[in-house]
Amino acid sequence: MNYSGHELLHADLSELVNSMDSLRMQIRELEKKYHDGCPGLVDALAADFLRSLNEQFLSVYIRALALCDCFRD
Repeated sequence: MNYSGHELLHADLSELVNSMDSLRMQIRELEKKYHDGCPGLVDALAADFLRSLNEQFLSVYIRALALCDCFRD
């Protein structure tokens, strides 16, 4: 354990990463539902937005995972 005195921070980061994982899965499901092949302009715009959101969120999620990974049990 390399985080003595920082147990609360470790717990908070773990909770954050778990929440982010759930949100990322929800974004992916919406991205699958509203894909480029959907008819209509609104669906196409939604697909473009969700794809971009997923890419940006993935970047932040990976950074949070890396920070959480610094804490070893």
